[in-house]
Amino acid sequence: MTQGAVFDREALLKRIGGNEALCDELVSIFIERVPAQIERVKEFLDRQDAARVQIEAHSLKGMAINLSAVRFSGIAGEIERTAGKGNLSGVLDLVRKLESEFHQFKVYV
Repeated sequence: MTQGAVFDREALLKRIGGNEALCDELVSIFIERVPAQIERVKEFLDRQDAARVQIEAHSLKGMAINLSAVRFSGIAGEIERTAGKGNLSGVLDLVRKLESEFHQFKVYV
C-alpha cells in the first residue's frame, strides 16, 4: 500500500483478485456508509463518550484499510487512539480532517 495515498486501487484490486466490478461496488458502499458513521462520531463526541468515539473510529479505520483508503484510515486511527486514551480535546479537529479526506477520496475515485 502506498504511504500517503488517497486510494490505492491497485492494492485493493490485488486483494480481490482483480475484480473491477467488485472494486467499484466496494468504493460505492464506502462512499454511502461513511457520512453516517462520521455523524455518529460527532454525536458521541458531543456527548463526551470517548469509548463510543473510539469504537466508531475503529470501524471507520477498518473499512478504510480494507478499501485501501490510506490517508483516511490513518486519520481514523488517530481519532481511535486519541479517544482510547480518554482524550477528546482535539478530536473535533481530527474529525474535520477526516471529513476533508473523505471529500478528497470522493473526488479522487
